Amino acid sequence: VRLTAPHDEVTDEKRVTRADGRRVLEIDGRPAYEAYRAWSGLGGALPEPAAACAPLSLLAGTTLHPLGVPHKDARGRACYRLLHPSHAVPLAGLTPSGEGHGLELFARAEPGDRLVVMHTRSRDTLARAAGEAVRLAVPAATLERAAGALVVYCGGCAMGIGAERLPVAIGQLAEGLRGAPFATQFTLGEMGPCAFVGVEGEERRVADEQCNLMLNLLVFGSEPQERASAV
Repeated sequence: VRLTAPHDEVTDEKRVTRADGRRVLEIDGRPAYEAYRAWSGLGGALPEPAAACAPLSLLAGTTLHPLGVPHKDARGRACYRLLHPSHAVPLAGLTPSGEGHGLELFARAEPGDRLVVMHTRSRDTLARAAGEAVRLAVPAATLERAAGALVVYCGGCAMGIGAERLPVAIGQLAEGLRGAPFATQFTLGEMGPCAFVGVEGEERRVADEQCNLMLNLLVFGSEPQERASAV
């Protein structure tokens, strides 16, 4: 199983220094939202919340620029567990200083996690990436015998590319699955089995991981013709 994402890594890396469940409170000792705005290069493209505002939605600006936790998969290839920032939240009462804003995510982050910012070039790139994800994740021999598939397509990606580009993504899925029929659902938060080692070579682990902005596939194979004839 491989984690794939249509995003390119931003080279500099930071660490989560304070977190609470799905909220990253500080990155490298700074309020997480303010750190993300500067670090991602988005700056003025993201809203600047008032000091004591209610949680502020970020979905319109972060789908193309999520956070990524770097890993290596079971074969030693680079992969990333994506974390999608959904809101900026005031830190009053959540950190000793209470100043600034944290990031609320659709998946958990832990203190000490390494983070990068991931970028994709455009919404069109994100829409076209579905077919490539199928080709990377599913062996060609399996696709040749595919009888059908269940597809979990991230709702955040669907909203990010917009209704006008969704037929492009569905067409890419159909092409990647070589015409096999499939059913799709759009979810906010995806879970699936991952086998990977950390970037510093920690012990390999296989677990169900919750990620964001992901495409999950369950492909059903058909019997090879010669075996079916013999039964």
